[in-house]
Amino acid sequence: MKVSLMLWTIAVSLGIVSYSAISINTPQSVFAVPTPSPTTTPEPTLLPPRSTPVTTIRVTNKQVNIRLINRTTESISYIAIGDTPERSLASNQSVLLQGLNLPTTLNCYYRNKQTFEQKSLRAEFKPNNASGVLEVTLKEGQAEDSNTLVIAVGRQGNVYLY
Repeated sequence: MKVSLMLWTIAVSLGIVSYSAISINTPQSVFAVPTPSPTTTPEPTLLPPRSTPVTTIRVTNKQVNIRLINRTTESISYIAIGDTPERSLASNQSVLLQGLNLPTTLNCYYRNKQTFEQKSLRAEFKPNNASGVLEVTLKEGQAEDSNTLVIAVGRQGNVYLY
């Protein structure tokens, strides 16, 4: 099989265009390399989609206030991604997180460095639209519950639990 290759050389700075043709004898099988077509792959999200919010809270100035209440027998670690560093909340204590920028994600988990015991968490939500505070009460969960809770609040105040 005879294949012809055409080579173009463009010397832009000199304004010269030259053309060369080369013939090459090749074996019978010639493989074409397909040009990959550009595909758009959706960007993966950090959290799985949830169709129904667990509750809704009133939004003020694109921010939300969350009162986190620990009703477990252990300290709970938490972080409001982008708004607070990791912090600890002692048993039977509460904290008011004010002015969290929306959308926001609040991660709550047991962080017992002394033992490897896995404990489960569950959350109860009580929105107070009059004061604009979302109360999140953390309690000890059942064995099938996770030891980490992810609470996401969207721009319109929809609250999701993961």
